[in-house]
Amino acid sequence: MYAVLSDEAGHAPSQRDGHIALIEAKGRLEWQKATGYGRRSLAETTMGRYKRIIGLQLRARSFAGQQTEAAIGIAVLNRMLGVGRPDSVRSSKKPHDPGDKAQTSLLKFSVQQRLANP
Repeated sequence: MYAVLSDEAGHAPSQRDGHIALIEAKGRLEWQKATGYGRRSLAETTMGRYKRIIGLQLRARSFAGQQTEAAIGIAVLNRMLGVGRPDSVRSSKKPHDPGDKAQTSLLKFSVQQRLANP
């Protein structure tokens, strides 16, 4: 199913008509880059995560208290995300060669060490 231009697209195109035309001309991925769609999606995902984990409403009554409460909530979420994010370290500049037994054993050792010491 494809999006269809509105009846007024010929003489008074809407924003939606412009987006549809851009998608048809350049493709969906180029449209996303041109309109900043990915940034909006990331912002919506972040707000959804905040509301789901911290809550839908602030409990403090004063504005200063609400600012503090929001800052604490953000710090908690950042800490939670940091714990789940892997620490990626480049061990060498050359790509991994599966035939190199020394390099393969080093990778296995570092993975085993990571699992043993979380």
